[in-house]
Amino acid sequence: MNSAELTLEIGSSTKQIQNINPLLSGAIPEQFIKLALPIIIALMINGLYSFVDAIFITRGVGINAMASVSAVFPINMIIISISAMLGSGMAAIISQRLDAGDKQGADHVFSCSLLFATVIGFSVSLLI
Repeated sequence: MNSAELTLEIGSSTKQIQNINPLLSGAIPEQFIKLALPIIIALMINGLYSFVDAIFITRGVGINAMASVSAVFPINMIIISISAMLGSGMAAIISQRLDAGDKQGADHVFSCSLLFATVIGFSVSLLI
């Protein structure tokens, strides 16, 4: 059965009913804006946080402290990029399993991904 349709049996007749899911039935540009807007706002807040943090570090501690924070920034971005990649991959696999009706498989993927993320997080913490 397609995830966008639902079969309803009444007596001997069968009717196809459109699933009321706005992500499956809405216009693509509208859905793109609805999904992208929270991410854009979060990135703007993160950028503003970094900017204000840089001002406070420079005024409070000095230029050398700001240079060290700037030197570590690429490492931070690499860690964030890897975690976003793993999170997106996990979400895609889980949604495939759930769409196939394999809830136990989706739970297993989630558990393995959570364990993997925890191990990677502790490993990176020990390295840094």
